[in-house]
Amino acid sequence: ELVQRSEDLLKEAAVMKERQLIQKFLTELQKGGNIVYGYTQTIEALNMGVLDMLLVSEGFDWVRVKLKCDNTHETERDLPGSEIERQVCDVCGQSLKVEDKDYLGELLSEKAQNFGTIVEIISTDTPEGMQFKQLGGIGGFLRYKIR
Repeated sequence: ELVQRSEDLLKEAAVMKERQLIQKFLTELQKGGNIVYGYTQTIEALNMGVLDMLLVSEGFDWVRVKLKCDNTHETERDLPGSEIERQVCDVCGQSLKVEDKDYLGELLSEKAQNFGTIVEIISTDTPEGMQFKQLGGIGGFLRYKIR
């Protein structure tokens, strides 16, 4: 019984921490504070080394895919998983086939850790987590304002 209670308490504490993080994020968003959200802004901040904490939603479904057409033209793209089947070759216009695929959330988390950035995975089990997913499912707190 004690083990069960402690598991419940730990889970509750994790949910509270997550809620507080997202509430802080949304408050900073309203104030125009030191945050970024969406894939493009977040990857830019990460590459500049100014991201203090990376937030990635469990529902973030972007992938990095290596694609190839029948004419052997190859390309690599970062895109939502639902867009993979609609990709066409920029050179010949043929549909592209997947050669390799990596989950972008994992790749970005690894890169973030190399910069000393804290990584937090945000569940979609709470209203705050769902709201964050609707903002693109990726974002973070900046060390300092970049714009």
